[in-house]
Amino acid sequence: QRSPQHTFCPPPSAQMIRSLIIEHCVLPLAQTDIRQKAPKLLTARSLLLYGPKGSGKSMLARAIATETGATFFDLSPHVIEGKYTQGKTGSATLIYKVFICAQDMAPSVIYIDQVDQVFQGGKKKKG
Repeated sequence: QRSPQHTFCPPPSAQMIRSLIIEHCVLPLAQTDIRQKAPKLLTARSLLLYGPKGSGKSMLARAIATETGATFFDLSPHVIEGKYTQGKTGSATLIYKVFICAQDMAPSVIYIDQVDQVFQGGKKKKG
C-alpha cells in the first residue's frame, strides 16, 4: 500500500505551460478589461521560471513582456555588475529602485537570472 506522498507526478507538457502562462500572465497584463474583471486569485503577480540552463526561461520572460507591451527589466548579474557601486548594499539598492520604477511603469516584467548570485551577500565568486 503506497502513501499519497510517494505518487509520481509527471512534469507538465510545453502546451500546458504555454496555456497557463497565456491564461494567468499574458491576458491579464495585456488586456485592461480582463485584468479588472478577473478575480485576483487567477491573475499572476509574480512568476517563477525554474529549469536547467538552456530551457528557454529568459526567452519566455522576454516573450511575455513583448506580447503584453510591458517594460522589461533585466537584473541578471552579468547586466547589473558594476552599475551601482555603493558598498555592500549597492545591488540591493539598485534592485529596490528598479522595483519602484517598475511599479510606476506598470505593467512590467522584472527578470533576474541566476538570482542566487545577485543576493549573495558580499561573497566572492569562485571560478
